[in-house]
Amino acid sequence: MNKIICFLFLSLLLVLQANAAQEKAQVLENCRRLFGDSVDEKLNLFEVNQQFVLRAEFSEKGKLVKILVEPKYFYEEEHPEWTEPKERPHLANSVYADVIAKINSIKPFGNFLRKKWDGVITNSTDYRREYYKNAVLEYGESFYFDITTDKQRVRFVRIEYK
Repeated sequence: MNKIICFLFLSLLLVLQANAAQEKAQVLENCRRLFGDSVDEKLNLFEVNQQFVLRAEFSEKGKLVKILVEPKYFYEEEHPEWTEPKERPHLANSVYADVIAKINSIKPFGNFLRKKWDGVITNSTDYRREYYKNAVLEYGESFYFDITTDKQRVRFVRIEYK
């Protein structure tokens, strides 16, 4: 009886590992399809635009745990050509909405649950969170904003999957 239970448990583990590895391959393929070829395969970076990249992070087993959209200069150590610009880059409203829709198509967030503002402002950035059934979306809004432009206040996006 113990041998059967051990066999079933090991079989389940193998299936779960195969599913996670398959998830990683599928996520990276969807990122390539939506954002173009990876600009850094080691870090799983994909170019969003001239100033921002998307990074997909996986567990050791290959399960998607996080997607980040950050300025390229955050990776200046690995890419010396991506130097910090004089002005902080921001995502335009249309780019932000498009990127969030694309990420949601890569791995759905699930139903919206609630929005939370922490009230914490550091480095002129206001941190906000949106909670979904399968993910938490955190983004940083620039404290300074020109309402006459199409510049969204968003400086970065982090999505952690449950």
